[in-house]
Amino acid sequence: MNLELAKEMATRFKQWGIFSVFTTAEIAQAAGVKEDLLRQWIKRGHIQFRFSDLRPSRPGTGRTMLFNCHELLEVMAFAELARLGLPPNRFAGDAAEIISSTTTHKIMEIAGEWGEWRPDMADYQRYVITFYNPNHNGPDWTIANLPSLPSNSEITTWVAIDTLALARQVLRVLATRGKAGGNHE
Repeated sequence: MNLELAKEMATRFKQWGIFSVFTTAEIAQAAGVKEDLLRQWIKRGHIQFRFSDLRPSRPGTGRTMLFNCHELLEVMAFAELARLGLPPNRFAGDAAEIISSTTTHKIMEIAGEWGEWRPDMADYQRYVITFYNPNHNGPDWTIANLPSLPSNSEITTWVAIDTLALARQVLRVLATRGKAGGNHE
């Protein structure tokens, strides 16, 4: 994806934000998981969407469930953690939320939210490292230029996610959505 298209799609992400524009099938396809598996994750509470309270509640059984851009990103992060071998549990759900938030920051960076974005900025704070420390309640996290584990002998589980790669995947989904005539505007 070229820089101009990336900036355009990042701006679209920013504009669409909390508007529900994606179906369960579209989200599952974008995340590379089966629709039934995504529905199980949601039903079992493994994925709890942060932005759900900003719009009407989800429809009941048998009706279409729609998702916004932030939820798309959170599902993609959760699916990536599952591919890396993390079981769908509270740690993975919390980690997906952290990854989603830091990737949203990277997308806003590409959109020029804090000044003109240049490709040489890509590696700056590119990785979000989430880890489980038994001495804390829930996951800890840090952002780094390289995917390395913080030095702490008590860390038992950790994962590094490339937020730029995840941001590019989300922007590609938005570009495809625009070509298919699914513009929200």
